[in-house]
Amino acid sequence: MIEVKKRFRVQEKLVPSDKVIFVFTALGTKIGNYRLFVRAMNKRGYSCIVYDYPMSLITDAQIGEWQACLNDVIADAQLRITKLEGMGVNSFASHGSSMGTLFAGLLTRKSLKISHTILNLPYGDVAYSVFTSRPPRRAKEKFVREDVTQEEVASALTFVDPIKTAPDFKNKRILVYTSKRDSVLHYKDAKRTGEALKKHGANLAYIENNRLGHYGSGVKNLLSIKRLIKFLES
Repeated sequence: MIEVKKRFRVQEKLVPSDKVIFVFTALGTKIGNYRLFVRAMNKRGYSCIVYDYPMSLITDAQIGEWQACLNDVIADAQLRITKLEGMGVNSFASHGSSMGTLFAGLLTRKSLKISHTILNLPYGDVAYSVFTSRPPRRAKEKFVREDVTQEEVASALTFVDPIKTAPDFKNKRILVYTSKRDSVLHYKDAKRTGEALKKHGANLAYIENNRLGHYGSGVKNLLSIKRLIKFLES
């Protein structure tokens, strides 16, 4: 059953297990798109809690709503961690794809319980991506009409910017996927995220796809279950 909240939706797919992975979807995808991933992880003894969010985040492009959505989702995840700990769960991981990497990274920084984090095609400089990448162009257009500058967006989203917050990931186990042919998020910018994490002491695994673009490599990475399990058990 999918729970519908004010700013997001969430579904728990729990199995008898002491391991849970929080899954944050890419914007524009829905919980149902992750059913194969969830089924595969359940079979391997991992419970899954999956979040999705409305496209209005881009079409309405309100900085305050972005901040509120991020904070509401993370607050919900933290409450679930506390509840699951009381049920005997002792292993938590965070997995995000594309925009979902912002949620995954924020949960990792907010909760000491997260031991492993997967950033599947992350942002680099978030505001730069909003103003220069193709998919968020509707957000950029709205900001331009309202005289909201890139600098103002950067300031408001510093708390989820993976490069600016890289020092907070020291000693964290992080798996970063990038794609050289990514035409949605900037490859060089995403690569800077991996470099910043490594520089600031993250226990980093870095995997780069040379052939597939944003969508193809994103799906491939999501369904590379054996690789994911190996990382989660490292």
